[in-house]
Amino acid sequence: MQAVIPVAGVGKRLKPLTNTIPKVLLNVAGKPSIAFILDKMIAKGVTDVVFVTGYLGGVVEDYIKKNYPNLKATFVEQKERLGTAHAVLQAEPYIKDDVFIIFGDTIFDGDFSLATKGDGVIFVAETTDPQRFGIVELKGKYIKRIIEKPKNPPTNLANIGMYYIKDSKDMFKQIHRLIDEDIRPLGEYQIVDAFQFMIEGGAKIESKTIEKWLDTGKIETTLDTNHYLISKMDQPKVKGIIPPVFLGKGVVIENSEVGPNVTLNDGCVIVNSKIKHVIVDEKSRIENCELENSLIGKEVTVKKFKGNVMLGDFDTLHS
Repeated sequence: MQAVIPVAGVGKRLKPLTNTIPKVLLNVAGKPSIAFILDKMIAKGVTDVVFVTGYLGGVVEDYIKKNYPNLKATFVEQKERLGTAHAVLQAEPYIKDDVFIIFGDTIFDGDFSLATKGDGVIFVAETTDPQRFGIVELKGKYIKRIIEKPKNPPTNLANIGMYYIKDSKDMFKQIHRLIDEDIRPLGEYQIVDAFQFMIEGGAKIESKTIEKWLDTGKIETTLDTNHYLISKMDQPKVKGIIPPVFLGKGVVIENSEVGPNVTLNDGCVIVNSKIKHVIVDEKSRIENCELENSLIGKEVTVKKFKGNVMLGDFDTLHS
């Protein structure tokens, strides 16, 4: 099966970390967020993926080639960021039949099935704040409409950016219609508008609910996602640990209190410190600190600091 994964996003709300690394490669619960997506897709039989790149696309390409050498991967650049439909359109020359589409920041948990008697599936998740999202309106188990940020939501089922379409030719036809007729009510060409055209043309697209939808779009939701994922992992039996915690290889903890909700990636060193609700990437050193609600990149040094902070790769912070 073929898949399309748009990974062109800049991740403005996660700067300065995203100054040097694409949003989809930011580490959460011990590995880049894109790895959670790829591992689930490969388990479902996906072997051929078109990655639609943009910002720091070469970094994404290098990661995929190194860590997924058996995956047939094609990389195509979205030179202008004109919306989700425009991103998917870049993959048109490479897609032959049915296609699975998932956006690179869509982390999810739970099993999912592509089996349907209809023409495709749009995956949704229950939300307590439906006014913030694209919400599906149903007729039976099939989708009647997708409404963006409705004032009076007909359901609490949010579109999560994960789709299976049997007739990719029809999908691309409707994307071309959006662009030819310049239909972009929110300023960009949206893939859900192409799906709405398909539905109005008679396509039956089923709604299926995902158990858990996780977000890595900003610091608060990234830490929430980290907490959820590491809570499901076996916990290390190390002095000074308050679960849940993830420890990578070669982590050193000296005279410190670590947790809850902390990820320390390979080679991190924590000395005389207290840290909670923090993600620290590889080979960083934290010394004489009290940190919480923080994201810290690779090979960072933090000394004698108390509070919360976001630091990009190779930064140094001494108070």
